[in-house]
Amino acid sequence: MKRVILGLFVAGTFLVSCGGPSPESTVEGTVELKKDLNASLEEKHTEQVEIAKERCELKKEWEEVTKKELLETYGGTDKGVENMEKKVKAGEEQAIKDWIAYKTAERAYDLEKWEVGNSLKSLKEDIAHKQWAFDTSEDLMTLLHDDEKKHKDAIKKLEDDLKIQKDKLNDAKKKLSEDYDKWYKDEFKGKEEDKEPVGFSFEKSSEGGAH
Repeated sequence: MKRVILGLFVAGTFLVSCGGPSPESTVEGTVELKKDLNASLEEKHTEQVEIAKERCELKKEWEEVTKKELLETYGGTDKGVENMEKKVKAGEEQAIKDWIAYKTAERAYDLEKWEVGNSLKSLKEDIAHKQWAFDTSEDLMTLLHDDEKKHKDAIKKLEDDLKIQKDKLNDAKKKLSEDYDKWYKDEFKGKEEDKEPVGFSFEKSSEGGAH
């Protein structure tokens, strides 16, 4: 048993030493962890919107400039690849070179999109540490305030404060989503079917409180 406890202690110490926060043992501390977690989540959502915008720009450049130019002599973007591959199958040397050039450009486009999304890696790791600390604190609150009659006020305060934080985050995400939609429609003027997804959803505000 001592070995298990020691192992848990070491694991917790490792997480904290890597930059993650320590779990809290009070309602107020747990709520502060949630505030800190939500601040990082809002930062992540903001970055996701910027990533979606950048990917829209990359897609537009690929479809309307690079791809168009590479397939121009083969009938354009609609039938260009099909026509080029017919010539490749026929062994035409120029078509083979053009096919390699097309695939190389397509690969570069895919890698650039991946690089844009990969910029969130460190922030996601930070959020994972904060999420663990908050979840652990919330579980501890459930244990400490297990007697509903005795600790009714503490449970109510925790539920109310966490709902406030959840609603604030949802409001922020809603605004980010609306701003992105407006940018795409009014400024970028893109087709709805080509719109890059942002990658976040909204939590139900009726949910909340300790587990």
